[in-house]
Amino acid sequence: MKPQQVEAVPRRVGERAGIEGQLTPHRLRRTYGSYLLNGGVRLESVSRLLGHANTSITEHSYASLLDSTVKAEVLAAVGAGRA
Repeated sequence: MKPQQVEAVPRRVGERAGIEGQLTPHRLRRTYGSYLLNGGVRLESVSRLLGHANTSITEHSYASLLDSTVKAEVLAAVGAGRA
């Protein structure tokens, strides 16, 4: 595939699906990385999967953690819910 085709396919799919903003391969990659992190996959694993040289790149660009994820991690760490 030519680079133009790689850009055009997700854009067309995004338009058809009614996704706000332009859908690009990079946007899909960022969404995937954030999804994995919010799903509990370790930062080191996501960084390696995405091919980053170190975790700081992943942390800065992809670590858009949801408030619910942060809350769940803190509660798990302090043992909330244990009786």
